[in-house]
Amino acid sequence: MQWLFDIIMGMVLKLGYLTGAEVLEWTAPVGVSGELRPDATCVYLRGGTHNGQPYYKRSDGAYFIWTDEYEFWLITEELGVISAPLWQSFEKELYGDYENVWGCLGIATVTDGQKVLCKSFIYRGDPDDHDYHIGDFIIDSAWHELDLSVHVPEGAKAVVLLLILQATLTHATLTIKKGGQVNNFNVSSTLTQAANIIIAEDIIVAVNENRIIEYNAKTTIDTRLDLTIKGWWL
Repeated sequence: MQWLFDIIMGMVLKLGYLTGAEVLEWTAPVGVSGELRPDATCVYLRGGTHNGQPYYKRSDGAYFIWTDEYEFWLITEELGVISAPLWQSFEKELYGDYENVWGCLGIATVTDGQKVLCKSFIYRGDPDDHDYHIGDFIIDSAWHELDLSVHVPEGAKAVVLLLILQATLTHATLTIKKGGQVNNFNVSSTLTQAANIIIAEDIIVAVNENRIIEYNAKTTIDTRLDLTIKGWWL
């Protein structure tokens, strides 16, 4: 539906309701940083409108940034519900510092989300081999945990993985998701598109607080399966 959004935004600009800068600010992601307890940091995506203003939802849906009826910006666990933990901006501005008002610690700083994404990504470096090979995986078409903590530091939110796959059959699939995730819709996967041809793909997957992911390797994966951690977001 991006095409429809682009048409609507073009009409808005043409009619003069918003400037180009205002449209960008209205739709761009925002980032929350700071030494926060509980941890409400990360990138927040535009979710819609609330009280006539845009609201933002953290990528995992755990926290929201929104305005109350007095136009103060808040960070809470539920949209439209004032409850602990609660950070609040007393400047009535989206960007800036949010005070720890109720049931939380630390000052939450809200900035341009693109800047947070760039600043928080850590390049892993230049390893001399893949981190995991086919013998490190249980290949039985069932879900299993893979602990990345030996490579990924505490506090990481997501990782970039290089997957290399080869099999004697087509549609040999490897699927990966965040550790502890129950449903299998918000997942990443790659598959062989031709027999005996190597497939290489980069994916991004969230990790849990212990830096664990889960994988499901179909039994048709029989030749090559390599995984390399390229970096992570804190």
